[in-house]
Amino acid sequence: FTIAFLLGLDHGSSSKAQDVGVPMDPNLGNLKKALNSTEPVWLLKRSFRERDTCLYYQLTNITGNQYRYQQYFNVERTKIGPQVIFLVLYEQSQKAMVNISNTPSGRAATYMLEFLDNTEMCGIVTLTHGNKRRCQQYVRNSTIRGARPNCDGAYRATMWRATELPGLPLGV
Repeated sequence: FTIAFLLGLDHGSSSKAQDVGVPMDPNLGNLKKALNSTEPVWLLKRSFRERDTCLYYQLTNITGNQYRYQQYFNVERTKIGPQVIFLVLYEQSQKAMVNISNTPSGRAATYMLEFLDNTEMCGIVTLTHGNKRRCQQYVRNSTIRGARPNCDGAYRATMWRATELPGLPLGV
């Protein structure tokens, strides 16, 4: 079971460029705006295989830079959840970073935000596991069935730079 990063995007936007689908800067401020929603967020694609499928997340609490979510998923057709995960946000080299753990101060996996799109309500993150870089695409529940050309293109470009073969879409 892999702790997965989740991402939601704010329905509002602060600039005209964001209204027409121009990607947002993947910095800490934009990540905080993106995470401030209780709408479910789905892990749609990842560049590696895991036993769990149909992962989605629901925000339950924010305290400073710490976000608490409930995650739900299937393992071999068995629904599991809710399980609580904690995100701690910070910035490194002008990129938003997130440490994710099962406890508020537990061992964490570190994710880097690569891409945000406010119109398509999606995002791309990477994670280094061993000596391999992994890629994941997240999307809000309200746009899960819609087209995401910007986000899909960013996922392919980021996945191409990753060091593992593409995985299959998770399906929902």
